[in-house]
Amino acid sequence: MRHHYLHVFLFSAYVILATFLMIKQGIGITPDRYLLVLLIGSFFLHRALKFLHDFIPFILVIIGYDYIRGFVDNINQNIHYIEPINITKWLFNGQIPTVDLQHRFYTPGNPAWYDYAATLLYLLHFAVPLAFAFMLWFYHKKYFQEFSVGFAILSYGAVITYLVFPVSPPWLAALHGYIPPVTKIFNVVLQEFPEALHLPTIYQAIDANLVAAVPSMHASYPFLVFLYAARYFKWWSVLALPYAILMWITIIYLGEHYLIDIVVGLLYCLVAFYLSIVIIKHHIKLHNFLVNLFKALLSKFKTSSQNA
Repeated sequence: MRHHYLHVFLFSAYVILATFLMIKQGIGITPDRYLLVLLIGSFFLHRALKFLHDFIPFILVIIGYDYIRGFVDNINQNIHYIEPINITKWLFNGQIPTVDLQHRFYTPGNPAWYDYAATLLYLLHFAVPLAFAFMLWFYHKKYFQEFSVGFAILSYGAVITYLVFPVSPPWLAALHGYIPPVTKIFNVVLQEFPEALHLPTIYQAIDANLVAAVPSMHASYPFLVFLYAARYFKWWSVLALPYAILMWITIIYLGEHYLIDIVVGLLYCLVAFYLSIVIIKHHIKLHNFLVNLFKALLSKFKTSSQNA
């Protein structure tokens, strides 16, 4: 058990260091690039081939989600600007939290330390759930299967919503004059990050979807990590909850999402979480039933053969 915990500790340190170096070198954290980071880690755990067998389908699910999300906004161009603004004003007595936060804390042309911190947190969008998925896979394959199913349900459920009900983020609504000026702080700070090392990625061929605001995946993925951490590791989940809360505050401050985007994302998370448990549970029951049925038929066939 101590040896097992040592592996977990060393892998965690490695992932933190690798993620830091990727950000420092200006390397975008995309799933295909991060797969390489995790693959190197799996070599040290002597599970590289097993990792590739189990993780490549998971990565393809993520890439497929991003690929589809990238073009659904071209199918339905009826962008909703007013609805989230009205809900936000109703919740906050006529105020827009993003506008108020940026007016109070953001200085144009002079980003503060917390602007950099918020940008760094925003960049962990894929890193944290992928590293967490690896930890689940390392502990128990069933844990990883449940998380993979929940992640897929959440992601593709979001894609359907983006198609049916595309919603503008605050910075885009401000750009079109629906709300007071909002700066896309993430882009401002990101310009100061060097790109010392450029690594190829298939995400260069995937278009961005600027109106995929509801549900917020930047809010949903951290909460999904928290839910599964609470299910599998109990009190260790307290480490995941502050990360999720900070991400929710961050995406509002950066002008990427309204509060309603976050709320809808959390509801989608809860549905995906419980559906994944039910699906895996019944899949296992069906598997056991089929195995027992096959054994019974095989036994009956052997008995009949012997009697004959």
